[in-house]
Amino acid sequence: MKRVGLADFAERNPDSLSGGQRQRVALARAMAPEPRVLLFDEPYANLDAPLRRALRKDARRIIRDTGTVGLFVTHDPAEVLMMADHVAVLDRGAIVESGTPQALYDRPESQFAAELFGEPQVFEGTIYDDRIVTPLGEWERRALVDSAASNGDALLVVDADRLELRPDDNGILITDIQSFGRLNRVSFDGTRGELTVILNWPKDAGTSIGVGSRVRVVPKPGAVFASPCAVEKDNDSHYY
Repeated sequence: MKRVGLADFAERNPDSLSGGQRQRVALARAMAPEPRVLLFDEPYANLDAPLRRALRKDARRIIRDTGTVGLFVTHDPAEVLMMADHVAVLDRGAIVESGTPQALYDRPESQFAAELFGEPQVFEGTIYDDRIVTPLGEWERRALVDSAASNGDALLVVDADRLELRPDDNGILITDIQSFGRLNRVSFDGTRGELTVILNWPKDAGTSIGVGSRVRVVPKPGAVFASPCAVEKDNDSHYY
């Protein structure tokens, strides 16, 4: 009880405990027999965000202090990044990618992982031998994750953190910017009409860019996943 911060509540009736305190009691009971491996099956799904963060921190500290192997099942990418030393991403019962949280976030090797860990932006485009034509303008082919991707029409997926804005008098026009946290919802008068994109900006773009500016939207090299088929959105099948 002391390890989970409930030493002063040892004599309390369980019905008088809060949801977070009950979760700590459950963890204490699970740790009592000193297991080598402990399964956490979405234990914090029904708690509010501040409490979830506190309990994740406590659980991580306890399993590390005791040398217990913790297996977490979760739909929450934030929980993955906070809790895990190693991650296996499952889709319909099959592991599609594994690695450290940092590697999966910074350098995903699959479109599936890129969508789960980032703020995926999906565009229709056309791949040619030397370039990619998109509603945001033309991109260099080296932006593709797979340099051997087939030419032709494709769905292009790129994370908000991997798109940059650069001033360009011949670029597309910014018509609106809405900020929320570290991200911005930026609307453009694109090559195929108005298009809204979520960007992690301004970070390196400077303060001269705003509504009415003309810019190029440039992906970082190796940032764009290309798929000839539609992207499925089925959150119930995505586990870590």
